[in-house]
Amino acid sequence: MRLIVSNMDELNLYTKNTNATAKYPELHNPPIPKGTILDGEIVVLDEQGRADFEATNAGFRSNKKRKPVVFTAFDILYHRGLDVTGLP
Repeated sequence: MRLIVSNMDELNLYTKNTNATAKYPELHNPPIPKGTILDGEIVVLDEQGRADFEATNAGFRSNKKRKPVVFTAFDILYHRGLDVTGLP
């Protein structure tokens, strides 16, 4: 599931048009500096460490207890407040 992690003035997590910050408390202390926005995805890992997309989707749709997610960044949009999308 796609996720934007925005750590500008405060931490916010976005999926599509939804602020999902409260949904994923396990991601509330990212090791990134203020002024950073990352684009990536979240997944739930199975017992073998593989992505379990069914569990990921079920956890997003449900308010019941769910397995923790892991965030993997694949693009840096802002770093320390600077737009880095045009850099190589």
